[in-house]
Amino acid sequence: MINFNKIYKNSILLLLGFSINQQLFAQNTLIQGETQSIKTDYQAKINSFDEVIKSNPSDATAYLERGKAKAVMGQYSDAINDYSSALAYKPNNEQTFLYRAYSNFKLGDIFNAIADYDKAISINPSSLEGHFGRGELLSKIGDDERAEKDFSKVIELDPKSAKAYYERGQIRTIQNDYKGAISDFEISNKISKNAETLYKLGFLQSKIGQDLAAISSFTSAIEIDSNNTTYYFFRASSLIHLGKYQESIGDLSKAIDRNPADVNFYVKRGYAYHHLRNYTNAIKDFTKAIEINPANPEYYYSRAISLTHNAEYTNCIKDFSKCLTLDPNNADAYLNRGMVYENLFMPKQAELDFSSYLSINPLNTQLYKKRGELRFALHNYKGAIDDYNKFLEIFDKNAIVYYNRGIAKKQLNDLSGACEDFKISKNLGNPLAESLSKINCK
Repeated sequence: MINFNKIYKNSILLLLGFSINQQLFAQNTLIQGETQSIKTDYQAKINSFDEVIKSNPSDATAYLERGKAKAVMGQYSDAINDYSSALAYKPNNEQTFLYRAYSNFKLGDIFNAIADYDKAISINPSSLEGHFGRGELLSKIGDDERAEKDFSKVIELDPKSAKAYYERGQIRTIQNDYKGAISDFEISNKISKNAETLYKLGFLQSKIGQDLAAISSFTSAIEIDSNNTTYYFFRASSLIHLGKYQESIGDLSKAIDRNPADVNFYVKRGYAYHHLRNYTNAIKDFTKAIEINPANPEYYYSRAISLTHNAEYTNCIKDFSKCLTLDPNNADAYLNRGMVYENLFMPKQAELDFSSYLSINPLNTQLYKKRGELRFALHNYKGAIDDYNKFLEIFDKNAIVYYNRGIAKKQLNDLSGACEDFKISKNLGNPLAESLSKINCK
């Protein structure tokens, strides 16, 4: 004789013997935590419940318990069939819908899983497992408004649910409700201190400019998990926001020690070194970043900037050029390479780079003045006048530009136009214009 009472007792102890808080996604904990020996035990239970069902094909509890055992074994389709059979004989069982929802989720059938949670909640509107599970799945499909309501319901039913506050904080972050999200993460952390919650809290605090608070949160996260490089990285970012570059370098070095393959750590540390005017070390870090990912144009650009400050002009031009090969629309690379060419007294190359920059960003009025000066030096007087005209459309009180435009007009034998510009320049206080007016203008 099969001892049915013993089968049910053992199964219920293993699968249903939890408090209401412990049942939140209880099956997930079971499934992920089973050892092979326990799985073997569940196979024996499946075999036992086969016998129960043969003897009593309408035993809803037997189908439910066999479905749970099959779910532990990863046999989700078969588990769903058993849960459906259980519901055919006992259609208002909240727990059966919850377990079927989970198996549907594991098979990637999110919408049927949500439908099952809907049914569980319709049976028991205070179902913690139902609201929590549905909230997680609604969040996965982007229905954040309904997901937030579910997590709020869990919080209403169980104000000590740290996980519900955390999940609602996640949704509020997506909704750009940073104040609400910060509040949720703070409450979650008070209930149950958690490194990841502290990290999320610090991230949002930094995002809204509360870097001192963010540093405190990241520090607490590191105290819990000192091997998580993400926490060091973001604490370093907040330190950089506060101008504490040397301290940030310490955090980034710790991150690199723990994960030397992460390119972001070298880039961020190179940035910090650059701001400390330690250009040699900045160049080393940007070089390492390029070794890890030679296809990123920003790494060449950053190294080029540090090379420029280190007066390594030949190499910085090469890096700006490599950046532009990878990203031909990088206006800043044209601008900075152009300025290097200008400093090296290479006006033709500088003028070409400034022209490329202005084709991308034509609203930089100041650069028309600079390009006008280069065009004048290259005897392109008409081009210089065009640039001075654009500049003076915005800055019409600049005595020097009127003076320079006057000289360019004089070179083109436009003496009347030149004298008019000399007069304006003189009236704006330029004594050189007065001298030229006396010589050239009647």
